[in-house]
Amino acid sequence: MSKIGIGIPAYATFEPEVAFDYMRMCYSFGRRYQDHDFYLLGKFKSEQFRARNSIVQTALQFGMDYLLFLDDDHIINWKENPDSSSYDFLNKLLNHKKDIIGCLYYHRTGEYKPVLMKETGDKKYTFLDDSEINKGLQKVDVQGGGCMLIDMKIFDKIKPPYFEPEMQTDGNNLGTDIQLCRKAKQAGFEVWCDTSINIGHLMREKKVVT
Repeated sequence: MSKIGIGIPAYATFEPEVAFDYMRMCYSFGRRYQDHDFYLLGKFKSEQFRARNSIVQTALQFGMDYLLFLDDDHIINWKENPDSSSYDFLNKLLNHKKDIIGCLYYHRTGEYKPVLMKETGDKKYTFLDDSEINKGLQKVDVQGGGCMLIDMKIFDKIKPPYFEPEMQTDGNNLGTDIQLCRKAKQAGFEVWCDTSINIGHLMREKKVVT
């Protein structure tokens, strides 16, 4: 029986829609995933990299086999399927048996790009376009950290700190998902995405009411 940590770095403004969805997800995991034990590794954050480091260290301390990172602004069952089949996404990811693998989701502002990236040069990355998404299993350079399943064996070769401040000393702004995927690839691991699985990203629109 494997041990799976669910790591959620969360701001204090954790939205109730997300909380309710994640509670239904955990309930579904408990009923449908009889071969796994689950552990909630939530961490309030003011800085992304510190929260993620703390979650990884806790997962290592308690001997997790896998770590599922989720952000605090996603909706898994965005289609509101009554049978909760949306929560089967984890079983699909586990069955792929990849070092790092995640699901497809999109930015919630701007051009709404898919949060998958390819390396274009030394510490330079660009987002994939929809035309580059094959709606199946595909290898990527960076999987978005908002939904990322990690085989804990990668931390046998990646040394702490696993995550660092996003603004690097050389002036590059590297998100924590870029940092981890970059270090994993340098250690000989692969990064994948099952782009047939699309999860929701909750928007936060501010409006002036008069």
